[in-house]
Amino acid sequence: EVRHVVMEIRERFGDAVKLLAGGPHASGDSEGTLRMGFDAVVRGEGEAVVVQTIEALLYGAASPPGRWPIVDGKMLENLDLVEPVCFSRNLYPPIEITRGCQFRCAYCSVPVIQGPVRHRSIESILRTARRLLKMGRWDFRFISPNSFGYGSMSRRPNEKAVETLLSSVRSLDGEKRIFFGTFPSEARPDFVTPRLASAVAELADNRTISIGAQSGSPRMLQRIRRGHDLDSVFEACQVLLDNGLQPVVDFILGIPGERRDDQVMTLDAMKGLVSLGCKIRVHHFLPLPGSEMGGMRPSLIDQEVAREVGRMAQKGVFTGSFFQQIQMAKMMIRHG
Repeated sequence: EVRHVVMEIRERFGDAVKLLAGGPHASGDSEGTLRMGFDAVVRGEGEAVVVQTIEALLYGAASPPGRWPIVDGKMLENLDLVEPVCFSRNLYPPIEITRGCQFRCAYCSVPVIQGPVRHRSIESILRTARRLLKMGRWDFRFISPNSFGYGSMSRRPNEKAVETLLSSVRSLDGEKRIFFGTFPSEARPDFVTPRLASAVAELADNRTISIGAQSGSPRMLQRIRRGHDLDSVFEACQVLLDNGLQPVVDFILGIPGERRDDQVMTLDAMKGLVSLGCKIRVHHFLPLPGSEMGGMRPSLIDQEVAREVGRMAQKGVFTGSFFQQIQMAKMMIRHG
């Protein structure tokens, strides 16, 4: 789709328009992005190099580091240096509270592209929150690879940091709603604790929590290096349910190396969680550029497993874009 847009721009404007690409896909497949027709690509975090890149494109100024026209980004060590929203252009995405990830799940490009964990300070978040509230009633949402990992530099949650963040935003003057642990910021099951579940139930407005389980097969959980087992998923979901929060649990089918028995175990795990009162979001594996599994083909989905996913979706028990993602994966392999 992007390739077609680039072609239309070129046909209409020729070289009068310069096209610059960045973000996860461009970082993971810089050469392929250039072949789409872009003039330059920023690989990695672009805040420190984007202005110099634009100057090089428009005015022939000195190009930033890299193998021009591929520009190497520079890791932003302190997230507070960059505003998470853009007031001058009225661009208000969810507030980025964490960048990077210490877990290296094989299907994910975040740890490869973004590197080590960095957290935005609560003071920075509150400065932005106060300005947003002056504009009127506001819904606060957050971006983090692991929302319950806010403030943590280890493989254990920093419960005090999450509590302080939520209570500080809640205490601000102004009409507001707070959404925490929901898209686009799921929570790892091994970071769910009774204390954090209670804090979210008390201080946030959402009644659902997105949990990343990814597989019901112990073998596949180990293969993708999730760092938790299936018991952790069930335990986390029960803790959330005990606090009046409904887990929405994400699973992936079609992971490279997955066998029929792995898919059946994942299906059984999904049904077991439904019986507890959880919702399930089913995904098909996508070979994300930059991830360890970026160049791998998905495993074939067993026909009976696919039919059962379809039946459960028709009942409204399973949600997600599973069947659309099967086609997306085929396109990514075909054009990769």
